Amino acid sequence: MAVRASAFTFYGVQGTVYQAALSGPRVYDAAAVRLGDPRLSWTRASQLLMTLTDFTVIDLSDPTA
Repeated sequence: MAVRASAFTFYGVQGTVYQAALSGPRVYDAAAVRLGDPRLSWTRASQLLMTLTDFTVIDLSDPTA
């Protein structure tokens, strides 16, 4: 599906969540972590997640879209 977004809000990030250990940070989980979540500072983000609040679905087979 293709969309044209005209309004969005930041939701969080998708990435690798680490946990403190005696030998240093270790991988704990791969997860979507919301902004404000205490795990955010322990997350190595790979993708930014957004919530689309106003968008239009685009038909890719229509050359005028």
